[in-house]
Amino acid sequence: MRRYRYIILSEESTFVHDVKNHVQGLGLLYCGSAASMNDGVNLVISELPDLIFLQPSGEDRRSALSLSLLTELQHYLRFLPKVILAAESTAIAVEALRYDVLAFIHLPAQRVDFVKAVMKFDRCC
Repeated sequence: MRRYRYIILSEESTFVHDVKNHVQGLGLLYCGSAASMNDGVNLVISELPDLIFLQPSGEDRRSALSLSLLTELQHYLRFLPKVILAAESTAIAVEALRYDVLAFIHLPAQRVDFVKAVMKFDRCC
């Protein structure tokens, strides 16, 4: 497996910690995390990751992390990184299809769920 760069976008530090632990040893290089929409856009632009782990916020705030981050990134990037979405509600999975999200992980998740998503990512890239 090629060494891919990834970032984590989540307001929850426990999610960031869990993702880093779950994907350890899978050939991914951690490049940072962000907890807001603006910081997330800036991090993606500065790091140009291959993969984004996104946990959308539960609230409807302008600064909240959501799938609209991908629309915002289209203003700046020619090619968007692949996105693995993780959420407690499956309702957002339907919306994620419109955004061409690579994989959906239903939380709480186990390591095997992250391994499957990363293997799917490796296969498509």
